[in-house]
Amino acid sequence: MIFYQNRTFCREETCARFGDQEGDCNRSLTKKIKQEAALWWSDATGNEECPISVYSSRPDCYIKLVDEVEK
Repeated sequence: MIFYQNRTFCREETCARFGDQEGDCNRSLTKKIKQEAALWWSDATGNEECPISVYSSRPDCYIKLVDEVEK
């Protein structure tokens, strides 16, 4: 099966490294990545959903946000 960028992305938005900024994790499944994937995959009608591989559980590299630690 083919997936966007042939990599697995992370949906852990509570991770301190999640995001689109320089220095953030390059596996963050952000809105920007979803939009880029849709453009890459779209057909003439633009109604197909791009196959994106995501981790099924929290990856080992996860770092809690400060706010999450306090809760």
